[in-house]
Amino acid sequence: MLVFKKIDFWISATSIFVFFILSIIRQDGAFFIGYFSVGAWQVISMVVHQANSWFVNKGSNRYYYHYTTLAVVVCMLLAPLVPFMFFVFYLLIFMAPVMAVYYTSICFRELRVLEAQKLIHLK
Repeated sequence: MLVFKKIDFWISATSIFVFFILSIIRQDGAFFIGYFSVGAWQVISMVVHQANSWFVNKGSNRYYYHYTTLAVVVCMLLAPLVPFMFFVFYLLIFMAPVMAVYYTSICFRELRVLEAQKLIHLK
């Protein structure tokens, strides 16, 4: 799990940073490519965490993040049937980058917990 956690954190952090810088420099479609690339990676990460029951205890930050994301996806799927649900797409334009950074911070905190647990065994 520690290896996956390190890879997960560094892919998220690096891709957010790189696409942010590219978006500022190029001012073209780099933002949207990054938007979907970072989002796709983080969805894969969430599925892996959920499938392995890593840090998904009730009450954890990841637990609430997963269910918030699930609610957003349900709203997105309902949008064609319930036109009011299209509001979620407008919210995501602004909230998804914030959510990506927050998800990366969750990964960072979990990585620190795993590294601290590894050090406990050295006593």
